[in-house]
Amino acid sequence: MVTSRGVLYVQAAQGAGADGRLSMGAAVVSDGEQIGVGPTLADALASLGETVERPRHGGRTAMGVSTPETDAPSRWYDAMRQAMKQGDWSAFGAAFDSLGRALGRPPQ
Repeated sequence: MVTSRGVLYVQAAQGAGADGRLSMGAAVVSDGEQIGVGPTLADALASLGETVERPRHGGRTAMGVSTPETDAPSRWYDAMRQAMKQGDWSAFGAAFDSLGRALGRPPQ
């Protein structure tokens, strides 16, 4: 990632809950001399002194970092495609319902 201090190395640790929901556990950034760690990329960058503009009402930050709200539909769609490839129709249905909730369309 290119920032005001130059190029930074970024590493994220992600996990999945029992429901298949992905979440970011932590983010690490480094300029080769200092290391910044935080629960989000914005927090890790801020710990290195970078200025981070946070979204006001969802969406993307000025740096293009997506928020959980904007990523949810994509995550659920990907989970549906993966379940379909594996023939796991229970997981497909669960991801489909979760996609509907993320889009504000609860199952009927």
